[in-house]
Parts: sequence; structure tokens; C-alpha cells
Amino acid sequence: MFEKIISFMQSCHLDIAKLRGQGYDGASVMSGHVQGVQARVKEVCPRASYVHCRSHNLNLVITQSCKSVNPIRNLFDSVVQLTFFLSASASRKNILKEELGEHFDETILEAIVEEDEEDEIEDKSAELLVKSKKNIIQPLSETRWSARVDTLTNLITNYSSIQNAVSKIENKSSGEAKSKAGGHRRLLDDPEFIVALCVTQFVLSYLNCLTKSLQNKDCDMVLAYDDAANTLKTLRQLRTDEHFRKYIREHRQLLLSRRFHLFPGAEQADRSIEITQLLIQPNNCGGQLSTLRS
Repeated sequence: MFEKIISFMQSCHLDIAKLRGQGYDGASVMSGHVQGVQARVKEVCPRASYVHCRSHNLNLVITQSCKSVNPIRNLFDSVVQLTFFLSASASRKNILKEELGEHFDETILEAIVEEDEEDEIEDKSAELLVKSKKNIIQPLSETRWSARVDTLTNLITNYSSIQNAVSKIENKSSGEAKSKAGGHRRLLDDPEFIVALCVTQFVLSYLNCLTKSLQNKDCDMVLAYDDAANTLKTLRQLRTDEHFRKYIREHRQLLLSRRFHLFPGAEQADRSIEITQLLIQPNNCGGQLSTLRS
């Protein structure tokens, strides 16, 4: 890796002696102080200070934060199992296609699998999911948070269709498949799961926009600092009881109109409510950051 970097710089006619900074992720092969790329570069150019990639740092913080909150960690574990269950059988996948119709998208079946060498995979189906190369669900890196947000957004957007698909699978199946389908059906009606899903999608979408901004080739230090500061300020404002109650009130109507059962016994809400009014859209990061900057 070191040789390739030096060779590329030379091919661009860059004077290595003038190198003053280098930034990579935190992997030992890059950041190691003995044999890491940054250490070897500093042997050639001592003034080239190493800085841990801030975008990678942000993703590590997000990862550990999600793991430290049980409902959020349980959410991701459950989504892995649900998407694996729906795509592990051709007949189940066809039922889901029928329910989704023209809205069917393979990204709905993208599982969020974390390959962490410190965490053992206890569930056999999850272990099979990681090892399988033919399955349409492929493991996602811990730093690919855009894929995670897309998965959660697709799940919310198509929630009632997925509920119907799981119920049909339960009715048409037997044995272990029927039992698992019943478990997933109950999960989709679980208030804790629903709240965790909506709140996580909401928060991660802001952070995903910041990640994309930091990775933009046109991003400079001033813009990066402003975007980070504005995102942090916004998230602090959203943590207040007032904002959270407002968010839940808005989603109360959404959940009722999409046949969620977060508030049993409540009056039926207006079915004309569009889910896009309440979701943070992952593909509109530019607009969101522009709003925060203003």
C-alpha cells in the first residue's frame, strides 16, 4: 500500500518532501505506528502528520452509539432476521413481490449485518447469512451507513405491505417457517420496535448527510466544521421533550393510517397522510444540509 501511494504521487509529479498531512481510516494497516502506512510515510517525510479520517471516526461513533442503546441494537438485529427470513425462500420472496407490486426493490431485502471481530455471531441463520455468497442479502460494512438508512426507510415506507406479506407467509407455511413468521408478525406490531425504527431512521438520516458531506471531494475544512456544528446543534434541539412529543404525535397519525398499532383504541387517523411528509429522505442530503447552514 505504501509503495502504491508513493508511486502514484510520483506519477503525478508531486514533491513528497512537501507533504504535510495524511489521512486514512483507523485500520492498523493504515494507522499503525510501527508498520502502518502512516508510519512508513513519516519515515520518508517526517512533517506529514497523520489524521484519522473524520468521516470514519463519525461512523465508528455512530456504530458504538447504536450498540450501546438496547432498543436500537435490537432493532438492527431484528431487521437482519426479518430480511433474511423474507429472502431465504423463493416462495416468500414472491409473496413479498406480490404485496409490494411496482414498489418492489431489492434494497428492501438488504440486511444490515455487522462483521465485528470482537462480536461472535451466535445465531446460526445470521452466521449462514454472512458466509453465503449466493444469497441476495450481502453483508454490509459498518461504515456504509447510507445503506442502513435506505433499508430502514424502505421498511417504513412499505411497512403495511411487509406486514401483509409476513401474515400470508404465516398462513401458508407450517412448522418452523410458520413459527418464525408469527414471531416476525408480532415484532412488526411491537410498539418498542416501531418507535425505535422511526426514531433511528430520523436521526441516522441527519448523520448520513453529514457523512456524505465529509466524503465530498469539494468539502473543505470550513464547510466540514460548519456542517458538523449545525448537525450537532440540530440533534441537540431534537432531543428535547417538546420535539420528541411533536415527532411522536406526527407519527401517531402515520402509524394509525398505515395500520400500525402503537396507540390501541385511538380514533382512526386521516388516511390521506403521505409517509414522505414525515420521513427524512436519505437522498436529499444536499437540501437538508443547506437548510441547516441557513
